[in-house]
Amino acid sequence: IEPDVPFISGNGAAIVDPDGNRVLHQKLLPVDDARRFFSFCARIGLDYCALGPEGGFFSRDGRCIDRFTNYNKIAAAAGVEEIPLRSFDDDHENALRSPIHKVLLYRLDEKERTGVEEFLRDFRGLAYTFSSATLMEVLALGVDKGYGVRELARITGFKKEEICVFGDYINDIPMFGEAGLSFAMANACEEARNATDGLTASNDRDGVALALEKYILR
Repeated sequence: IEPDVPFISGNGAAIVDPDGNRVLHQKLLPVDDARRFFSFCARIGLDYCALGPEGGFFSRDGRCIDRFTNYNKIAAAAGVEEIPLRSFDDDHENALRSPIHKVLLYRLDEKERTGVEEFLRDFRGLAYTFSSATLMEVLALGVDKGYGVRELARITGFKKEEICVFGDYINDIPMFGEAGLSFAMANACEEARNATDGLTASNDRDGVALALEKYILR
Protein backbone atom coordinates (compact mmCIF):
# COMPACT_ATOMS: atom_id res chain seq x y z
CA ILE A 1 0.00 0.00 0.00
CA GLU A 2 1.46 3.35 -0.99
CA PRO A 3 1.13 6.23 1.51
CA ASP A 4 -1.32 9.00 0.69
CA VAL A 5 -0.12 11.51 3.33
CA PRO A 6 3.24 13.27 3.74
CA PHE A 7 5.98 11.07 5.18
CA ILE A 8 9.52 11.40 6.54
CA SER A 9 12.37 10.14 4.37
CA GLY A 10 16.16 9.98 4.53
CA ASN A 11 16.37 9.52 8.31
CA GLY A 12 14.66 12.87 8.77
CA ALA A 13 16.31 14.75 5.90
CA ALA A 14 13.14 15.15 3.82
CA ILE A 15 9.38 15.41 4.04
CA VAL A 16 7.71 14.01 0.93
CA ASP A 17 4.15 14.33 -0.31
CA PRO A 18 3.35 11.21 -2.35
CA ASP A 19 0.83 13.25 -4.35
CA GLY A 20 3.10 14.03 -7.28
CA ASN A 21 6.13 12.85 -5.28
CA ARG A 22 6.75 16.44 -4.12
CA VAL A 23 9.48 17.23 -1.61
CA LEU A 24 7.87 19.56 0.94
CA HIS A 25 11.04 20.11 2.95
CA GLN A 26 14.60 18.85 2.80
CA LYS A 27 18.03 19.48 4.28
CA LEU A 28 20.81 18.34 1.97
CA LEU A 29 24.41 17.36 2.50
CA PRO A 30 26.74 20.31 1.74
CA VAL A 31 28.30 19.60 -1.65
CA ASP A 32 31.91 20.35 -0.67
CA ASP A 33 31.66 18.19 2.44
CA ALA A 34 30.07 15.37 0.42
CA ARG A 35 32.81 15.57 -2.22
CA ARG A 36 35.55 15.32 0.38
CA PHE A 37 33.80 12.49 2.20
CA PHE A 38 33.22 10.47 -0.98
CA SER A 39 36.92 10.75 -1.84
CA PHE A 40 37.81 9.43 1.60
CA CYS A 41 35.41 6.49 1.27
CA ALA A 42 36.79 5.58 -2.15
CA ARG A 43 40.39 5.90 -0.99
CA ILE A 44 40.02 3.38 1.83
CA GLY A 45 37.72 1.06 -0.13
CA LEU A 46 34.43 1.36 1.75
CA ASP A 47 31.08 0.12 0.44
CA TYR A 48 29.03 3.33 0.31
CA CYS A 49 26.11 4.98 -1.42
CA ALA A 50 24.40 8.37 -1.65
CA LEU A 51 20.61 8.62 -1.52
CA GLY A 52 18.30 11.46 -2.46
CA PRO A 53 15.05 12.29 -4.25
CA GLU A 54 16.58 11.32 -7.62
CA GLY A 55 17.60 7.83 -6.48
CA GLY A 56 20.81 6.18 -5.33
CA PHE A 57 24.47 6.27 -6.37
CA PHE A 58 26.67 3.32 -5.38
CA SER A 59 30.33 2.42 -5.13
CA ARG A 60 31.44 -0.04 -7.77
CA ASP A 61 31.82 -3.68 -6.74
CA GLY A 62 30.01 -2.98 -3.45
CA ARG A 63 27.19 -5.03 -1.99
CA CYS A 64 25.08 -2.17 -0.66
CA ILE A 65 23.32 -1.94 -4.02
CA ASP A 66 22.03 -5.49 -3.50
CA ARG A 67 19.69 -4.24 -0.75
CA PHE A 68 18.10 -1.74 -3.11
CA THR A 69 18.01 -4.15 -6.05
CA ASN A 70 16.02 -6.55 -3.87
CA TYR A 71 13.74 -3.71 -2.78
CA ASN A 72 13.10 -2.82 -6.43
CA LYS A 73 12.09 -6.40 -7.17
CA ILE A 74 9.53 -6.25 -4.36
CA ALA A 75 8.35 -2.81 -5.48
CA ALA A 76 7.94 -3.93 -9.08
CA ALA A 77 5.90 -6.94 -8.03
CA ALA A 78 3.65 -4.67 -5.96
CA GLY A 79 3.30 -2.06 -8.67
CA VAL A 80 5.24 0.52 -6.65
CA GLU A 81 7.71 2.92 -8.27
CA GLU A 82 11.27 1.60 -8.21
CA ILE A 83 14.32 3.55 -7.01
CA PRO A 84 16.75 4.58 -9.81
CA LEU A 85 20.13 2.95 -9.09
CA ARG A 86 23.43 4.14 -10.61
CA SER A 87 27.15 3.76 -9.97
CA PHE A 88 29.27 6.72 -8.96
CA ASP A 89 31.39 8.37 -11.62
CA ASP A 90 35.11 8.13 -10.91
CA ASP A 91 35.00 11.66 -9.45
CA HIS A 92 31.49 11.30 -7.93
CA GLU A 93 30.28 14.32 -9.89
CA ASN A 94 27.13 12.63 -11.14
CA ALA A 95 26.00 12.24 -7.53
CA LEU A 96 27.21 15.69 -6.50
CA ARG A 97 25.06 17.27 -9.21
CA SER A 98 22.01 15.68 -7.52
CA PRO A 99 20.49 16.54 -4.14
CA ILE A 100 21.78 14.17 -1.45
CA HIS A 101 19.81 13.40 1.70
CA LYS A 102 22.24 10.95 3.23
CA VAL A 103 25.19 8.63 2.68
CA LEU A 104 25.11 5.00 3.79
CA LEU A 105 28.25 3.11 4.74
CA TYR A 106 27.55 -0.61 4.51
CA ARG A 107 28.97 -3.47 6.58
CA LEU A 108 31.57 -1.48 8.49
CA ASP A 109 33.90 -3.47 10.69
CA GLU A 110 35.18 -2.00 13.96
CA LYS A 111 38.40 -0.64 12.46
CA GLU A 112 36.55 1.00 9.56
CA ARG A 113 33.96 2.49 11.90
CA THR A 114 36.66 4.03 14.09
CA GLY A 115 38.44 5.46 11.05
CA VAL A 116 35.28 7.03 9.65
CA GLU A 117 34.30 8.53 13.00
CA GLU A 118 37.74 10.09 13.36
CA PHE A 119 37.60 11.50 9.83
CA LEU A 120 34.15 13.01 10.39
CA ARG A 121 35.35 14.99 13.41
CA ASP A 122 36.88 17.51 11.00
CA PHE A 123 33.53 18.29 9.35
CA ARG A 124 31.33 21.14 10.50
CA GLY A 125 28.46 20.35 8.12
CA LEU A 126 28.03 16.61 8.64
CA ALA A 127 26.66 14.36 11.37
CA TYR A 128 26.21 10.60 11.61
CA THR A 129 24.18 7.89 13.27
CA PHE A 130 23.72 4.14 12.98
CA SER A 131 20.64 2.22 11.83
CA SER A 132 22.31 -1.11 12.66
CA ALA A 133 25.60 -2.12 14.24
CA THR A 134 27.36 -2.09 10.85
CA LEU A 135 25.31 0.48 8.88
CA MET A 136 26.34 4.13 9.34
CA GLU A 137 24.22 7.01 8.03
CA VAL A 138 25.91 10.34 7.31
CA LEU A 139 23.63 13.38 7.15
CA ALA A 140 23.68 17.16 7.16
CA LEU A 141 24.41 18.60 10.57
CA GLY A 142 21.25 18.81 12.66
CA VAL A 143 19.36 16.14 10.73
CA ASP A 144 17.96 13.12 12.53
CA LYS A 145 14.55 11.51 12.92
CA GLY A 146 13.64 13.99 15.63
CA TYR A 147 14.26 16.80 13.17
CA GLY A 148 12.05 15.01 10.64
CA VAL A 149 9.21 14.59 13.14
CA ARG A 150 9.37 18.27 14.09
CA GLU A 151 9.26 19.36 10.45
CA LEU A 152 6.40 17.02 9.61
CA ALA A 153 4.47 18.33 12.62
CA ARG A 154 5.11 21.89 11.48
CA ILE A 155 3.87 21.13 7.98
CA THR A 156 0.81 19.14 9.01
CA GLY A 157 -0.11 21.11 12.13
CA PHE A 158 -0.06 18.12 14.48
CA LYS A 159 0.74 18.76 18.13
CA LYS A 160 3.32 16.71 20.01
CA GLU A 161 0.65 14.97 22.06
CA GLU A 162 -1.01 13.81 18.81
CA ILE A 163 2.12 12.02 17.57
CA CYS A 164 3.00 8.36 18.15
CA VAL A 165 6.29 6.83 16.97
CA PHE A 166 7.89 3.38 16.84
CA GLY A 167 11.56 2.45 16.62
CA ASP A 168 14.14 -0.23 17.13
CA TYR A 169 17.62 1.30 16.94
CA ILE A 170 19.70 4.27 18.12
CA ASN A 171 18.88 6.37 15.05
CA ASP A 172 15.25 6.28 16.24
CA ILE A 173 15.98 7.72 19.70
CA PRO A 174 15.92 11.43 18.67
CA MET A 175 12.30 11.12 17.51
CA PHE A 176 11.08 9.55 20.76
CA GLY A 177 11.30 12.90 22.52
CA GLU A 178 9.27 14.60 19.76
CA ALA A 179 6.19 12.40 20.25
CA GLY A 180 3.47 12.22 22.84
CA LEU A 181 3.76 8.42 22.83
CA SER A 182 6.69 6.24 21.79
CA PHE A 183 7.25 2.51 21.56
CA ALA A 184 10.26 0.29 21.07
CA MET A 185 9.82 -2.97 19.23
CA ALA A 186 10.59 -6.20 21.09
CA ASN A 187 13.59 -6.68 18.78
CA ALA A 188 14.93 -3.17 19.54
CA CYS A 189 18.41 -2.50 20.86
CA GLU A 190 18.76 -1.81 24.59
CA GLU A 191 19.35 1.93 24.12
CA ALA A 192 16.09 2.30 22.19
CA ARG A 193 14.14 0.14 24.62
CA ASN A 194 15.28 2.34 27.51
CA ALA A 195 14.31 5.60 25.76
CA THR A 196 10.63 4.92 25.02
CA ASP A 197 7.34 5.03 26.88
CA GLY A 198 6.67 1.34 26.32
CA LEU A 199 7.41 -1.87 24.45
CA THR A 200 5.39 -3.71 21.84
CA ALA A 201 5.84 -6.95 19.92
CA SER A 202 8.62 -7.37 17.37
CA ASN A 203 8.42 -6.02 13.84
CA ASP A 204 7.57 -9.46 12.43
CA ARG A 205 4.81 -10.07 14.99
CA ASP A 206 2.62 -7.06 14.16
CA GLY A 207 4.05 -4.93 16.95
CA VAL A 208 2.92 -1.62 15.46
CA ALA A 209 -0.64 -2.84 14.83
CA LEU A 210 -0.92 -4.32 18.32
CA ALA A 211 0.15 -1.07 20.00
CA LEU A 212 -2.18 1.02 17.84
CA GLU A 213 -5.11 -1.23 18.62
CA LYS A 214 -4.37 -1.22 22.36
CA TYR A 215 -3.49 2.42 22.95
CA ILE A 216 -4.73 4.51 19.99
CA LEU A 217 -7.85 2.86 18.57
CA ARG A 218 -9.38 1.66 21.84
